[in-house]
Formats: sequence, structure tokens, C-alpha cells
Amino acid sequence: MRSFLRVGFIRLRLILLIVALVTVVVLVLSSLFLNSVNNSVTGGIFLGNVSAPSIVGAGMATLAKPVTIPLGTAPGLYFVLAQADAAGTLLE
Repeated sequence: MRSFLRVGFIRLRLILLIVALVTVVVLVLSSLFLNSVNNSVTGGIFLGNVSAPSIVGAGMATLAKPVTIPLGTAPGLYFVLAQADAAGTLLE
């Protein structure tokens, strides 16, 4: 997702897809970051966490999260990155 951002509020929508054929019964926590690169959360601005419910194998969940762009964020082109299973609770 690419956006030109100003400091303020945005609403994010992301889709979490489980490709294995097993049911995920633990809470999956994803972290959201704002970054000028699209391939790493390192150095990104933390926007918050979003959690997903249990997901049936090969299923998906659509998640939404309102976030605030922090004051002092320089104007520019940014990517919103989602780090799935940020807590490392799923065995892969």
C-alpha cells in the first residue's frame, strides 16, 4: 500500500491468509509499521498492533485498524507494512 501521508488518522485494512491446511487456534498478532522502504520493518515507525481471530486452515481474515501518523513525521512517500505473527506464536 503506497500513500502520500500527512500527519493525522488513517484506517488500514489488511487481509491475513493462512496457507496451511490446519486451523490456527491461537491469537495472531500483527504489527503495523510506516516506512520509506517496502521490504523491511527495521527503522519503521510503529503504528500499532492488530489481532486476528482463529482462522480455519487455508482461510483468511480481513482486519481493520485505525492508526495515527505521529507528529513530526516528515512529508513523503511511505509504505504501510504488516509484520504477521509479530509475537512469534505460530510454529512454521
